[in-house]
Amino acid sequence: MKLGKCTDCKHRKILTETGLCEQCLDIFYKKQKIQFLPHKKCICSEECQVMIPDRGNNRFAQGHGSRGENNSQYQGGRYIDSYGYVKILCPDHPFADSKGYVKEHRLVMENHLGRYLQKNELVHHKDENKQNNKIENLQLITRSAHQNHHNPRKGYRMDYDGTICIECGSDTTYPSKNGQPHWCLHPTTGAEYVCEKCYKRIKAQTQTKVLYRRKKDISKRVCSSCGARKSESNSGQSTWRSDGKGGHVCKSCFDTKIRVPKKKKKKQILSGTGVI
Repeated sequence: MKLGKCTDCKHRKILTETGLCEQCLDIFYKKQKIQFLPHKKCICSEECQVMIPDRGNNRFAQGHGSRGENNSQYQGGRYIDSYGYVKILCPDHPFADSKGYVKEHRLVMENHLGRYLQKNELVHHKDENKQNNKIENLQLITRSAHQNHHNPRKGYRMDYDGTICIECGSDTTYPSKNGQPHWCLHPTTGAEYVCEKCYKRIKAQTQTKVLYRRKKDISKRVCSSCGARKSESNSGQSTWRSDGKGGHVCKSCFDTKIRVPKKKKKKQILSGTGVI
């Protein structure tokens, strides 16, 4: 094996003794194996004379698969999909899917109107039966109206006229982003409406306070250096420092004994005679 230019892919790679790289050599062996396999005739039609290698359950040559009436699972161009809609085989329809099928209720409505339906036009089944595609049971509707029909609360604007807060008795509240008055359900009962101001007040009163940091008891601390029981800073707050041995020291002992004050460096002033 040596480094050189492959005779097949023309790339500079590590070559085998045959002059091919390892990747091209594997492809070559696969082609040779297929070539010497026993062959059989494609069964797409009686007139087809194409021979294919006998590998497993393959029965058709590439692109010769039986479709339509020649297929054993052909159902007459009509079947029910997984969503419950009936589909009809119409390969020449401009809105057919990849297999050439169109939903039957859309075809019935198009034949009734004499034109193709647009993408934003939907056909609604009045009795909610997806397989009852009679013209009397179909209704042409837009996509937004169809969504509001099946999900009425999404496009529904509630009427708050006459609503009164049960806490303060007010009939007004702050408006929300869509312009409607922002009435809230009672935080504790959840049955009556309250204004937004009372809602925030009740929510703050009923909400439990969480202590994220437990306060330590520093009333019994004693300075391990001078024995003082109080340690106050310049602002009057009690401040204790750790002595590094598990105990505590007061602020004065910490400043004088533990923390060594930094020495200030003298500025060197350059003059005409020298350095001062």
